[in-house]
Amino acid sequence: MSSDFDIYGTVDDDGKFTPKDAGYFKMVFKAFRGQEIVINVKKWFEKRSQKQNRYYWGVVVAAVADFIGEDDHDAIHDLLKRKFNGRIIVGSNGEEELIGLSTTKMNRKEFTDYIDRIQRWAVTFCGGLYIRNPNEDELPKVKEAA
Repeated sequence: MSSDFDIYGTVDDDGKFTPKDAGYFKMVFKAFRGQEIVINVKKWFEKRSQKQNRYYWGVVVAAVADFIGEDDHDAIHDLLKRKFNGRIIVGSNGEEELIGLSTTKMNRKEFTDYIDRIQRWAVTFCGGLYIRNPNEDELPKVKEAA
């Protein structure tokens, strides 16, 4: 049995927590009977949307891949994960390795922040590479000199 559980619910004005699924809530706590536990509380956000995912792969990853000249979009995704959603792990021999964490469990806000970091990096590191925002059809219009 996994040791991490997500329990969703709401907190009323008096601070009382009401789980969305009372049976699941009870089952989880029964599984830890007699043990010390840690409860981590955070604000709930919707998971990233399919629209965000399509934008990420179709615009963000594609733009970086085109700039670098890499046809393998999975390789670009791995590069971006390591750079903007990475963590260093240490092996038993003491060697450090930077790994890219999964983006699939990011909520909408986390995924938006992840893409924002990539966009800022692209402008500075990739010689001004502009990655359009989701609601832009093309590059921003530049006023021509008179």
